[in-house]
Amino acid sequence: MSQHNFKWTAILVLALVALLAAACGGTAPSATNNAAAVILSQTISTADKTLTVKYPEGWTATDLGAALQLNNAVALPSDPTGALPAGLLMAQVMAVPADGLTTLGAAENASLSDILNLVSGSTAGSGVTMDKPVEFENNGKKAALATGTVELAGNKAEMAVVLVKVGEGYVLVTWTGAEGEVAKNDAIIRAVAGSIETAAAG
Repeated sequence: MSQHNFKWTAILVLALVALLAAACGGTAPSATNNAAAVILSQTISTADKTLTVKYPEGWTATDLGAALQLNNAVALPSDPTGALPAGLLMAQVMAVPADGLTTLGAAENASLSDILNLVSGSTAGSGVTMDKPVEFENNGKKAALATGTVELAGNKAEMAVVLVKVGEGYVLVTWTGAEGEVAKNDAIIRAVAGSIETAAAG
């Protein structure tokens, strides 16, 4: 991962670490959206094939080992603390084992939204501001989505955090984007969530 990507996603990865200690459940999805119209023609998997995600043509994808990274092919600036370039949207996709979700404070039957609310609380004072989560279903998968902003070194970026129920486990997708990119790409964000597949390690 580049230095720039690491700095801008570090806070969200910390949120993921907190999430790994949370208890999750699921609730009914919210209203439908237009994610079904999005074409995700490309696919990437981790080397061990335990995590697979689809993404749009023209984007780039990288296997980071424990996670998959997506980028809409907008070049990153050389200064890792600089503002994100206009048009940039990137994501990290990481599996969350169901048996690792135990201690953040959620009840055993907590909803996906409840978990994201706890993650939001865990990032207080870190430059992250998150809105109330909304739940949705795409391609048969239940998910919760929370959007907000993250500020680092005086620069502000948009963010979205998506928690997806996949099989017996969960997948967390953390999106970071330049101004306007999260809202503009809402359908892609939801479609990517619906494309995620997991498999047991061989």
